[in-house]
Amino acid sequence: MKDSFDPNQDKNIEIRGRVKLPDSASQKIAKQKVSADQIYDLIGFMMVVSSPEEYEEIKQIMKSEFPKDSFVHDFKGELPENNGYSSFHMGVDLEQLLNDNGLEKPEELDKTSAEIQLKTYGMYMAQEVTHDTIYKNKSLSIEDKNQTQRILFPLIEKITDIEMYKKSLEASTDEKEINQINKRIENTKQQVLAIKNNNKEYINDNKETIDNVLKQYVITKYIEKAKKDTSLNLGRDEIKDLSQQLPNAIEYISKDFEEERMSNSDPTGFKNIDNLFGQIQNKTIEEVYELSERNNKEKTPILLDSAIKESEKNTTFEDMKTIASTMIEKTKEEKHVSEREQEDTTR
Repeated sequence: MKDSFDPNQDKNIEIRGRVKLPDSASQKIAKQKVSADQIYDLIGFMMVVSSPEEYEEIKQIMKSEFPKDSFVHDFKGELPENNGYSSFHMGVDLEQLLNDNGLEKPEELDKTSAEIQLKTYGMYMAQEVTHDTIYKNKSLSIEDKNQTQRILFPLIEKITDIEMYKKSLEASTDEKEINQINKRIENTKQQVLAIKNNNKEYINDNKETIDNVLKQYVITKYIEKAKKDTSLNLGRDEIKDLSQQLPNAIEYISKDFEEERMSNSDPTGFKNIDNLFGQIQNKTIEEVYELSERNNKEKTPILLDSAIKESEKNTTFEDMKTIASTMIEKTKEEKHVSEREQEDTTR
């Protein structure tokens, strides 16, 4: 495949690294009752490639080239405890790895292991989207978490694979390669359709949860796009702020949508999410903030918190009535201004 998911890279691979934070390492040691040298992911690397074909090719290279006693876990989305999670993990003894390559081990790396994760961009996106919306969602039962993730993880992964194939298709001029990529696109679309059809009842019965996860997919796609825009050069705080504004913008856009129904449209195969995806992806960051502000203006303020704060200063019932009346009038006025602004933009 000639086209990388990252337009700023010449190769179809992105490598990211991290060192496990002390608090996180301490919690893992206490929870698993192991020593520090038994934690295989104190140092972590993640390799992200564009396509499933590249993923399989690099996985085989890793298996053959890395030390034979490396810890290997090949997640294929089939094990019940993994809830649909897919990727290849390899724990490597750094001392042995350096020795095998004729390199001297630094003293600070004594008894240190590293974990290398290999993912497609689809696997990466699926993990990013489902982590907070499902894995850390306290309102979902363990059973619902497992079931939802088993459906949404492969669905998001394959939806993203289709996108990557299409990008590669745009970059290719070889007729044989074009035909091969088109076949892969059609095969992956059939896999997406099968996931939806096999889980239609669960999807229809859990529309709100599914909807929230797919909205997070739209948000994550927008953030990824913004991060790769070299003209923006967004910092961590700016990305965090943008990710907080996007749900408000989405709420404003999607308030008049019909009840979500499955379809065969692109990119997700869910009617309202596809509509939302098309609208959000083409908006500038300034437009996202403007939509978020409109949404905030239209929301009726929650009087209780403000009333409690004011009650510390004003103790009479009449005072409280006056405060509430003032806030209600202010809400009406802001809503009226927002409606006029919306009329102006639609003319």
